[in-house]
Amino acid sequence: MNPDHKEFLTVLGHCFLQHGRFHDAGTVFEALVVLFPDEIAPKASLAYARLRLGDYGAALAQTDGLLRQPLPSRDRSFALSLRARALWGLARTDEARLVTDQLRALPVDPS
Repeated sequence: MNPDHKEFLTVLGHCFLQHGRFHDAGTVFEALVVLFPDEIAPKASLAYARLRLGDYGAALAQTDGLLRQPLPSRDRSFALSLRARALWGLARTDEARLVTDQLRALPVDPS
């Protein structure tokens, strides 16, 4: 795939997110995950789109996949926050509290 097309799809997905078109954003990010399975950003964006749609189970599954791979501190924090929100949405409060505690224990990333 042409790198310009990848960038266009990424921008399109984020535009959909910004305008509340979460289903459309999810479709774009699903495609990017298939095309670029080793990349973190489309997976995180897909989890966020699912979360905003209220599909907490799908968001949780997406964060499971994210957290199984090595992540930079900032990405790990974002994935954990998405995971906590998905767990709260599923009323799995004890697990959500544990994830929130993990998130609080992470060192602050100054960047």
